[in-house]
Amino acid sequence: MLAHPAQHRGRYPIGYGGGGSPIEYKWKVLWPYVASTIIGSLIILCGLLVFVLEIASLALIGKYFINTGIWATGVGIWTGVFIMAAGVFILILNWMKSVRLWAFVALCVTIAATAFAIIDFGINAARVNDASVLGLFNSIFSDIKSIAGLAAAQLTFGILAFLLCAAFIGLYIYIVFYQCNNQAVQQFVTQLSTPTDSSANCASTSNTGLSSHIITCTVQISIDNQPINVILLSSSGAFWIASNECIGSACPNTSTYDSNQFNNTSISYNTDNVHGTVASGIFGGSIVIGGVTDVQQPFGLITSIDNPPKLESGPSYNGILGFIYTSDSFINGLAPLLVTLGQQGKLQACGIAFAFVSQSDTPLTGYSTLNKPDPITYIPNTFSYTPTLFPGYWLFNVDNLAVNKLITIDTSFPALLAPFVAFIYGPSSAIYSLNQKLGCSKWSQGICFIDCSQVLSLPNITFTIQAHNYTLNPIDYILFVSSNVCLSAFVPDPLNSTTPDNQSIYWTLGNPFVAKYVSHFDCQNNSVGLATKNPLFKLPISL
Repeated sequence: MLAHPAQHRGRYPIGYGGGGSPIEYKWKVLWPYVASTIIGSLIILCGLLVFVLEIASLALIGKYFINTGIWATGVGIWTGVFIMAAGVFILILNWMKSVRLWAFVALCVTIAATAFAIIDFGINAARVNDASVLGLFNSIFSDIKSIAGLAAAQLTFGILAFLLCAAFIGLYIYIVFYQCNNQAVQQFVTQLSTPTDSSANCASTSNTGLSSHIITCTVQISIDNQPINVILLSSSGAFWIASNECIGSACPNTSTYDSNQFNNTSISYNTDNVHGTVASGIFGGSIVIGGVTDVQQPFGLITSIDNPPKLESGPSYNGILGFIYTSDSFINGLAPLLVTLGQQGKLQACGIAFAFVSQSDTPLTGYSTLNKPDPITYIPNTFSYTPTLFPGYWLFNVDNLAVNKLITIDTSFPALLAPFVAFIYGPSSAIYSLNQKLGCSKWSQGICFIDCSQVLSLPNITFTIQAHNYTLNPIDYILFVSSNVCLSAFVPDPLNSTTPDNQSIYWTLGNPFVAKYVSHFDCQNNSVGLATKNPLFKLPISL
């Protein structure tokens, strides 16, 4: 469920935003990419031949001073240009996220090209007729015969271009008036775009300007059928919720639920500067993560907080839910959620996976599945796994971090995959070096401000993991706070988070990285996997 909306991360160039409407989604599914690629390529070839043949014809005509009437119109030049433009737009639409918009643009250009092809057809037909009447095809002069032959060839390719343009127009009409209204197709699209039952929705927010905090996002769970907003952490095994009796400004807002309904005990619970007692309840109910229902899960019911945790989730959060799974993460003897799920037979294969969907005008929204990733969310055979560095912790090794794959920023360092964390955190020296390469216009409390007008010219940032390159482009790692305020998502880690052996500071790869891929936290095989998102995947929609 949506906890609260995400900070909008800026508009994509027109046509690139990949509209999220059901109509747009149907266009993505139904568009015949292979057929349009073939048609577009052949149209470009025909347009090029018409263009070249007209120039060759004009050269010979000028040689013999035949510079009047239908022989000197130069119609093939303009026709060739418009035909080639139509082919280019047809090819472009295959690479754009908003297929519906670019298909319409290609249609308009193709209609213009068709009109020129008709004019070209008429003029070249007249040329061929004149050449036949005057006997130019049988002339003893090779150049004169060539002029007639060029006119005939141009007529042939002009007709072929006209037929190809008509084929594309017919394809467009077929998609609009038949496929988009076909009930069987609608049922197929609904099935393709709807996640399985083992799923839940969650959302992120990216509040900025708090360099002394790890900025995170909340997800909504349910305990005893009461909605609870928790910060979901891949770096912790703690699970605590603030009691209605929690006192002090550091206590989260608890007005949305009644903690007296939980099964409280007198056993003390103390961790991370929070204090309370152990309680339990039925985890799941009407609001779930990954399809979990009816799980008896103990947690801390907090009555006091010494210092607010260095976390900021947005308007409201009620507690923290960690999903590391090592025995070291047992807090006050309480097993983490993944361990409990395994003990109660709720997991077929220990793991949790996340996929994110974002549109240019909608929040960044997450989708979770327990056990394994939902095949609908990723492109087959693109998952790559890397082993975790410490059993039970989601830390793994990154081989290299580079700007444009050329300028190395850091090598062989530990990193944590962190869904719902709004930034990418790292050691101060490496972050500073990286942001310098991005040309920060201003620094404030470790935050790098970028000139918004320069965003599209910024370099790509590539993380190499297990010899696989994972590249972020500027749209991925720049946060658009407003029309003229842009921030780098690379921020110094204020906590200097260290590995369990305290040997090194690890990087935290938050939403700017995670949201681009499908991630799988595989506790059965002690590994973390990443895959290419299925561009057709959407959260449930109504058609």
